[in-house]
This record gives sequence, C-alpha cells and structure tokens, in this order.
Amino acid sequence: MSVAGVSRLEAYEMKERALRAKLTSIKPELTIYQLKPLNKGLSNDNFWLDSSLGPLLLKSYRSHFPLSALKAQQRLAIETQVTQPVIMWHNEEKLALFAFAPETTKSLDLDSVLRCLLEIHAFSADIECETLDIGNLLQEMDMTPYSFAEQALNWAQNKISSLPKNMAFCHNDLVKDNIIGVAQGIKFIDFEYAGYNDIFFDLAALSSSFKLTTAQQNDMLDAYFSHKQLSTPEYATDKLLAYQIGYLLLSIQWYENRGYVELAAPLRLQLQRLVV
Repeated sequence: MSVAGVSRLEAYEMKERALRAKLTSIKPELTIYQLKPLNKGLSNDNFWLDSSLGPLLLKSYRSHFPLSALKAQQRLAIETQVTQPVIMWHNEEKLALFAFAPETTKSLDLDSVLRCLLEIHAFSADIECETLDIGNLLQEMDMTPYSFAEQALNWAQNKISSLPKNMAFCHNDLVKDNIIGVAQGIKFIDFEYAGYNDIFFDLAALSSSFKLTTAQQNDMLDAYFSHKQLSTPEYATDKLLAYQIGYLLLSIQWYENRGYVELAAPLRLQLQRLVV
C-alpha cells in the first residue's frame, strides 16, 4: 500500500484514466485501445499507445516543456528520416505524441550514426530554437565535488573559447539510448535538449556513449568531416577532448543532482581516465 491507502496499481490506473481523458479532450478523433507505461525516461514519463492512428509514444513532461525542440523535430521528421514524426503537443498539459519507432536491433554502426547525425547538423531550425553556451555552463559549475578535474576543466574552457566555432543544430543528448536501430535504419529520439550548439558537443557525446578509444575517436573525426567533403581541422583532436571533458562534467552533474548516482558512476570513471 502507498500513501492514503492507495495501492501502486490503483495509483497507476488513476493516472492512466487521467491521461486518457486528457488525450481524448485534446484530440477527440484519437481512439486509444491500450496504454501502458514504458520504463524509460529520466525527465519525463513515457507511455506506449495502441491507437486508431497506429502505435504511438506519449511523453508527459515533468518540468520544462521543450516547445521549440518539438517544433524543430516535427520539421526534421518531415524533411529527413532520422527521427519519428511528432503527431501533436499540448503546451499547458505538457504532453506530446510521437509515431512509435520500434527498436529492431541493438547493434549500431557508428558510420551510419554519423551519416544520420550529419543530417541533423545540416538542418536549419527556426530562429526560436535555443542556443547552448557550453563555455558559460561550465563556468557556472560548482566544481567542489569534481576537484580532481578542475585543472582539466580550465584547459577545456580555454580551448573552447579560443578555437574556431562549428555551430549547427544539435541533438545535445546523444546517450546511446537515444539512438535506436529500426527497420528503416537509424533513428534519433528524445530531442528535449535539441538546439544550436557546437557540433563537437554531439561528437563528444558519441565518444562517451560508444566508449571510443583515442584511435577510434580520430577515425570518427576523419569520417565525419570526410562525409562533409572537408579535411579534418588540425584543432579537431584537442577540441574533441575539451568538449568531452565538458560533456562528462555536465552529464555527471545532471545525473547526480537528480539522484541517479549509478548512472553518473561510469561517466566519472571515463572522466578520471581522461584527466589523470
């Protein structure tokens, strides 16, 4: 039993009824045959729907509602095949419906991921999309829990501020769970943090998510710029390392501030290996 004598099952059934009622009110033409929770999502609640519009993914956002990112994803899905379409959103209720993309394989080919990522980076989002200032975010960090990385962070901040910018529309949350293999190829999901940023932040996230060695990182950089028909910049290796340090620190802080210590632990190990 839980609070006030309501069981977990009863609490879930109450929440399901409330969600059904909200969706029916927002989109009357939608018939829901089945709704069940998915054990995924750290900043929102996710549900699978069997519906008159086919299988759908419902996201119920707990705090920030990423309206500009949803609008960008809706256009991105129309113009490319790298993400699933956004069916609708409701700002006040903090709900969004997406076409459901069933995962068919856990094996991801990094080169295929890079080719799809290039389509995201080539996308021209609306001007209202947010721009992430990674240098500023790092400058504002409380480094007390991460004193072992303070010297490395100073080096990374100097590199980020002094090296040329490579700005584009970025996913900004490329953990491996947000890249799935489906029947049609690679799909990127969960665009809550998408916006303009330096492409090296996405590349740093891939390096971390795929646990790439230094040699594999260099190969990744060469492949990325080769697909763009460009030579790899001389500064690319240093810039990738700087953004890796920044990405890992920001990710660790995000997880730990929300109590997900077990998810932060492997990232701490990666960071320690980088800065020692």
